[in-house]
Amino acid sequence: MAGAGLDEDSLTRCSLTPRGWGASLVATRDLVTSMGAALFAIAGPLKGQVFAVDEHPLSIGRDTANRIAVGDVSVSRRHSLICQATEGVFHIADLESLNGTFVNDIPVHDRPLGDGDRIQIGSSLFLFVLAADGAPVPLPAAGALERSRGARTVAIAAFPPDEAMLLASGRGAAELSTPDLVQGLDFLLRATRALHATRRVPEWRERLLDLALEAGPVARAMVALTDEARQIEDVVGRERGAERSGAMDVDAEIVRKAIESRTAVLCGESQAGAGAGVGVASVTAPLLAGSAPCGVLHVDAEGLLAKTQVHLLVALASIAAGALDNVRHLEWLEGERQRLESEFRVDHEMVGESAALKQVIELVGKVASSDATVLLLGESGTGKELVARAIHRSSPRAERPFVVVNCAALSETLLESELFGYERGAFTGALQRKPGRIEVADGGTLFLDEVGELALSLQAKLLRAIETKEFERVGGTHPLRVDVRIVAATNRDLAQAVRQGSFRADLFYRLNVVALTTPPLRARREDVPLLASYFAARAGRRGNRKLVGISPEARRLLVRYDWPGNVRELQNAIERAVLLGDGELVRPEDLPEALVEGGTEESSAPNRYHEAVAEAKRRLIQGTVAEAHGNVSEAARLLGLHPNYLHRLMKNLGLKGGEQR
Repeated sequence: MAGAGLDEDSLTRCSLTPRGWGASLVATRDLVTSMGAALFAIAGPLKGQVFAVDEHPLSIGRDTANRIAVGDVSVSRRHSLICQATEGVFHIADLESLNGTFVNDIPVHDRPLGDGDRIQIGSSLFLFVLAADGAPVPLPAAGALERSRGARTVAIAAFPPDEAMLLASGRGAAELSTPDLVQGLDFLLRATRALHATRRVPEWRERLLDLALEAGPVARAMVALTDEARQIEDVVGRERGAERSGAMDVDAEIVRKAIESRTAVLCGESQAGAGAGVGVASVTAPLLAGSAPCGVLHVDAEGLLAKTQVHLLVALASIAAGALDNVRHLEWLEGERQRLESEFRVDHEMVGESAALKQVIELVGKVASSDATVLLLGESGTGKELVARAIHRSSPRAERPFVVVNCAALSETLLESELFGYERGAFTGALQRKPGRIEVADGGTLFLDEVGELALSLQAKLLRAIETKEFERVGGTHPLRVDVRIVAATNRDLAQAVRQGSFRADLFYRLNVVALTTPPLRARREDVPLLASYFAARAGRRGNRKLVGISPEARRLLVRYDWPGNVRELQNAIERAVLLGDGELVRPEDLPEALVEGGTEESSAPNRYHEAVAEAKRRLIQGTVAEAHGNVSEAARLLGLHPNYLHRLMKNLGLKGGEQR
């Protein structure tokens, strides 16, 4: 829907300029009372417009079909969605946008919206405002002041924080003159930005003290935070002109009154005929995170505070409490992140978000911290070496060597020398001593790839090295001791090999302390687009080719294919497509023919079927080329194919004209 424009009177009460978007918008709640909730565009292409938020989903994006269409290239076609979860409760969800959705400067996926939340979408900034419930409580008048006894007459007034002129609904801001309103809104805008930019409580407290000393003729400002039992933990304050903050004393009775009543407490010398806020010498405003008090902001004036300054200080405390809640939540999240990283720290290069891959990563995190031998099972090309490297990188051995031995690549004699090393003169050509891979991996991890191909004689020697952590070089007479973690991998069924006698049972049990199966690519198809984009970007950089991505048609073909060669086959197919293609996108005609046809290398269909299909292709292509008088490009147009793909298909079928000139 189109945004409603603000009339001149509305603009007087609610400036939508960058200097005045903050709490001033809350002062215009009479604009959203009939809406229930609204979005105020305060920056970006839609600046100055107001959008109603009702029970119908409110979509935001670059596409004109959205209820809020934002003409901004940094905004995705369907960027965000605001929905009413229950009556009066709204949620915002990011629709997997390219540049993300931010609420109060924090990236979000799905979260509830609160009154006054700032929503950043591309270069646009919106303020979410809920309509006020009920009539405002009148401000305390002079007659409501309680007079204390003693040599000095002191007035004490209760001041509800939501009655601060710049935060209250109804008459609030209307009582301020235009210069006071502009200055107050500018101050609160700067305060909001400064406080919400903090990430630690000490930093937040220093910013709040700076702002409190700036809000008027303040002699000193103090921040007192409370614990869960609402007991004061510490009081930190600063005198005007002082360079550093330090511990200070504050009236505990006043603090208790402000916390228990959840209202600001104003103290000052009683003056005949003075209104509320006039003659105030100190303000103790509660910090309310939601409805729970978490401390107070206390200031002592140099003389007396004017009404506007009292309202500013109470509004500042209200803004600071929300920022403190965010800061404490960020500190908790950081603590949890550090705890989880220390417990399940996984440093890996595996790409994907499927449940199957996440389960593998979770298991890697659990086994990495131990020295248990791990056996990786799975089909060829599923990334077993990547998993082994992730185990090593996430383990206490990460700074030590990670050594790979392919047990299927060498003969039995060469593999023994490669694994265990040899002494000088151990055999013809052994001109000097050579350490083996086990010795090189001392302190680190030894990855035995294709361990199922080991000869039985080597299996016995490897078993002894694993059990005793000792071995001898070929031709050696003295045992060498090493501290090596073993990670082995195979695509064979080792249990079946044990039953057939081709693999030692005792070695199998020693290797199979923790078994981890890497899933085939067909079992995590949702990862195929991510992997394909990753390989395409990498191949594009290596080949110095400007590549935007993969076309939707090619993406569908990639997801549909069964990938018998798994990730390795996908990588090869994408690198081939990047090499042969010439556009900004990888298209179907750039992919291997078998993939385009949707077949697999493991197809069990008779050869006659494939031969018949190939013959039908030949006849169709020959007939179309003849119809086009030998013009292959015209024949491609008639067939609905890309010329490059038709040339390649003709070459594969052995037809003349398959080579491009």
